[in-house]
Amino acid sequence: MSRKQLLSEAEEAQVRLAIDRNPRAPLPRARLALHCWRSGDLAAALEWRDSCLEIDPNHVDYYRIRANIQVDLHQSARAVETAQRAIAILPESVMAYLLATRMLLADLHPARAQHMLDKAL
Repeated sequence: MSRKQLLSEAEEAQVRLAIDRNPRAPLPRARLALHCWRSGDLAAALEWRDSCLEIDPNHVDYYRIRANIQVDLHQSARAVETAQRAIAILPESVMAYLLATRMLLADLHPARAQHMLDKAL
């Protein structure tokens, strides 16, 4: 599925059914969060992403999408916090540092962003 592609109504119904059948499975919730994000329903996307994190609070990729949604919601300071949480979970992750760099740039903190980028490299 490409980044711009949305779930069809039937696919969305299947994902919601999977959530109903297994409420503790984060993957269907993650898929629905991406669908909501892509369709422009940012509040719902953030809620679904947060529900993924409630189930699996150490999944760095969930923080990555959460931070991007927060930037789209103009919550850049919160996005920086989310990115830093990803680093705390997986400090050896170059992706987490690059995420933090992106979020800091979105929050217009170039000096802190450069520091994060230096750590990533």
